Amino acid sequence: MTVVAQLLAAYLTYWAERSLARTGVRIIAVTGSVGKTTTKEAIRAVLEPHVSVRAARGNLNGPHGVALVVLGGGWDEAYYASGGGPWFWCRAALAAPFRALFGGTPEQYLILEYGADHPGDMRWLVEHFPPHVAVVTAVGQVPVHLEYYASPQHVAQEKSQLLTYLGSEDTAVLNGDDLSVLEMREKVHRGRVMTFGVTQEVDIRAAGIEILNDDNIPAGVTFTLHADGVSVQAVVQGALGRSQAMAGAAAVAVARALDISCAQAVQGLEGYRSPAGRLRIIRGIKGTTILDDTYNSSPLALHNALDTLKAAPAKRRIAIIGDMLELGDSTIRAHQEAGNMAGEIADVLICVGEKMRLAVDSAANQMKREDIHWFHTAHEAGLKAQSLLEPGDLVLVKGSQGIRMEHVVKELMAEPERAAQQLVRQGSRWLRR
Repeated sequence: MTVVAQLLAAYLTYWAERSLARTGVRIIAVTGSVGKTTTKEAIRAVLEPHVSVRAARGNLNGPHGVALVVLGGGWDEAYYASGGGPWFWCRAALAAPFRALFGGTPEQYLILEYGADHPGDMRWLVEHFPPHVAVVTAVGQVPVHLEYYASPQHVAQEKSQLLTYLGSEDTAVLNGDDLSVLEMREKVHRGRVMTFGVTQEVDIRAAGIEILNDDNIPAGVTFTLHADGVSVQAVVQGALGRSQAMAGAAAVAVARALDISCAQAVQGLEGYRSPAGRLRIIRGIKGTTILDDTYNSSPLALHNALDTLKAAPAKRRIAIIGDMLELGDSTIRAHQEAGNMAGEIADVLICVGEKMRLAVDSAANQMKREDIHWFHTAHEAGLKAQSLLEPGDLVLVKGSQGIRMEHVVKELMAEPERAAQQLVRQGSRWLRR
């Protein structure tokens, strides 16, 4: 961060800490390389019927953003509405003391995302905003933001800082399917540990994950959650993927940490809707179905999305994938592996961005060259995809934020006038880019 940014972060953090001290609100913090926002929204849905809770809008998960969310007053909403320019931060800085000293009725719990884009980010957040419940979703072998870290192990080590400040009455909720995350339990010197996942050894297990079909069109997922000796069926409408079940399992684990029963927690999932750009189902042109996974991308997230594409019913499976950014030395290998996997699953593959040229070459070993297309921009890819689609196609769209793959979805969705409600990055500042 620049000196000005550091000073602003310190200033906002000071007033956010004052707000926490005055209100006594407890923090549920979520971190991980993938799945933070999906898990945050699932936790919100599960807890809302039982406790007073507020969750950050979007993914304001750095030192500035977390302080902003803690202060409340709709500043997270205002950030996305305004695009977060200099004038916004000036207004936020002026309002911070008043929010801290005279803010409205506090919630019992505040659900926050903690990001670790750069070394030191997590320690800053945990030192100033220690959580009551700490959730770690997944890290994977090639995490995002790897270009700022020496190795994936250093990323895991940074994220594990979330657990170091837990007290004796606090809880760590860890992904038991991710070895890098499970090993973090050694960082929990006080408090208890709860695990979630799909394996038999976890405390909250999601099993029997199946796709819901509506006239052979994917409509959502169903799964069974096993906890405390009981089994409860859960349904998530409007989105696909194992990630929905994992988010549900994590949310139930958080509920159990707050002494809410598994059965009560699962009832809350009925109101859960996957955030925009996270394997959301969107009706496409020409009688097609879009899996909108355009929020961001990393090797782990892309593999999960391609697995979802493979499992879903479709006349043809079309993968439109953009560059994965910030992977450092893993860039070449990650994009080659992406091409290999996509080539085994997709009937048509459309790649976007310079790095995805590597995926084109790999995919050519798995599928016909005439079924592979490459474009420099998402806009070009969307126009070409329009001419390729046929009724019954299932279209996965995914890529890192900087590639702007939501432009592809907007080109292909049946109701583009609803883009502001359904797609990511529809704020004024993003739309001007």
